[in-house]
Amino acid sequence: MKRRVIKQGNDTLTITLPRKWARETGIKAGDEVELKEEKNRLVVVVGDIVTEPKKIQLDFTKANETVIKSILAVVHKNGYDEVEVLFNDPKTVKIVQKRINTMLMGYEIIEQSNKRCVIKNVAGWQGSDFEGMLRRTFLVTLTLAKNSLETIKTGDYANLNELLVLEETNNKLTNYCHSLLNRGIIESQSKTTYLYIISWLLEKIGDEYRDICVFLLKSDRVKLNKTIFQTYEKVNELLEDYYNLFYKYDLEKLESIYRKHESLRKELTEMLGQHYKEEFFVVVGLIQIVQRIHDGFGSTSCLNHLGN
Repeated sequence: MKRRVIKQGNDTLTITLPRKWARETGIKAGDEVELKEEKNRLVVVVGDIVTEPKKIQLDFTKANETVIKSILAVVHKNGYDEVEVLFNDPKTVKIVQKRINTMLMGYEIIEQSNKRCVIKNVAGWQGSDFEGMLRRTFLVTLTLAKNSLETIKTGDYANLNELLVLEETNNKLTNYCHSLLNRGIIESQSKTTYLYIISWLLEKIGDEYRDICVFLLKSDRVKLNKTIFQTYEKVNELLEDYYNLFYKYDLEKLESIYRKHESLRKELTEMLGQHYKEEFFVVVGLIQIVQRIHDGFGSTSCLNHLGN
């Protein structure tokens, strides 16, 4: 059926509810209904909106550890409420449990047998958590950046191992952010896309800092040049500038951070052509971080100009 849209006042638009439907559902003047937006549809719901749990079955009987870990992360990102896992090897449960502990916030194994286990999101998907989770992701990544440089300067690379837990926390937070976004906690589809990209970039920036730490842990004889320390500090400052831009956006800040990015990119590219053979991997890692930060500028601008 069709209803004509009626204008009331300057900005308010209304439509009438079908009399028969209102009578059957018991709706009367003064009652409240739920309105659910679905792109170009507006659904009127009487009573609470009941959402069926998202469930999936995964057959890991022939999967190796890498595949298991990857698929579990994807399932979590997609916001599944319940995951049934089938397996032959009892070690699979240990792999699943470790993945839950290190990355999959809210998930717990609630059932287990010799060939099967069930994972459930026991925490729920709380849309109100998103803003806090994203900010924590920024702060954890900034801490990893700062503490890794301070530790590298001491030359005691063994202590870098303690910082890897920060990268695991980064993974947990970004994965949970992706889960919330895929569950539709943001009404605007365009904003969801931009926020997904930004949280994904923060995950990758954490990965780059982790890879630098792991490289130095395995290559404890590498002694970094003081020039690299200075450049590393500039990269960390660029990341902090981006954090400040994200939460207090203005065009002057954006122009300034663009200039810093261009200067750093040039500086690091020139390093690759100089005598930095031992530090090559570190320089490449810093280049990747600078590029990831740059990749976030566009989505951040869109959130502030085109995201409605």
